[in-house]
Amino acid sequence: MKTKIAFKQRNRLEGQIAKAAQTGDLEGAMELARFGRRLAPIEKAVRTYLCQREALWKAFPTEAERKNKPIEFEHSRRRHEELTSNLCRLFLDAVIKRNGEPLRLAAKEIEAYSPDESPKDKKRWALLCLKAIQAHLGKPWTAKYLASTLIFNPQTKTSKASASPLAPEVQRVDSYSQLRRLAKSLGMPLAKDTIGKPQKTDK
Repeated sequence: MKTKIAFKQRNRLEGQIAKAAQTGDLEGAMELARFGRRLAPIEKAVRTYLCQREALWKAFPTEAERKNKPIEFEHSRRRHEELTSNLCRLFLDAVIKRNGEPLRLAAKEIEAYSPDESPKDKKRWALLCLKAIQAHLGKPWTAKYLASTLIFNPQTKTSKASASPLAPEVQRVDSYSQLRRLAKSLGMPLAKDTIGKPQKTDK
């Protein structure tokens, strides 16, 4: 019974991710793939603030490093101030409206936050991250390139699957056709593979 429920929940989540991705809501699709649900504004604000704060102090732990990279540090500092301001705004808005629900959600998020939390749907989250990069570059990649860059390389009888250090927890993709189907379901365009085609040579 529990297995059937889990299977239905997984199928429902996959459908929600695909629908968001195909309708242009890439941020929403990534949120669903990573957390398994849409976050409330204050939950998202808490997570973003904690993540950026941790990244800021890891990148610039000492005064010397901040002085060595003043432009980068200033950019990160301003971003941190923006996130702080947004979180304070949401907090004060809840207080003024006497709405305790956002504060309860924030408290739960603070206690549950972990930078090492695994995505709920690792394969789709990894592909959506690449889709965001692909959209920025404006150039589609082949299934082979995706497999070698982020997803586990397809496993054959004579070789073991290897994983990119960029996504060590992404589950193995068994074939390029499976990867193509997955990319298509997320509205991710792929360039045509040239595997097996003879290359032209200059005479």
